[in-house]
Amino acid sequence: MEIQDIAERLQRYSQHATYGAIAEAVGGTARGIGQRLGVPSLRNSYVVNKQSRQPTGYPPHLIETMCTKNMRLISIGAELIVWLTNHP
Repeated sequence: MEIQDIAERLQRYSQHATYGAIAEAVGGTARGIGQRLGVPSLRNSYVVNKQSRQPTGYPPHLIETMCTKNMRLISIGAELIVWLTNHP
């Protein structure tokens, strides 16, 4: 699955996942995921840093939904794969 497809699905279901979880699921490094996503966008803002729970380097107008401490955050690749299976 392409990273852009994962980002689109995360946005569709308003689910946040970390750069690291995506890297574990598709291969690569957490740092490289941001580069592979490309230009910051509302769709890509669902991919976030584990500690800050925000997309790295995004201006506020390009963050569709903030990932608060009370929201579920997918941070493990295997968990993301299961979630993607259950959310077509």
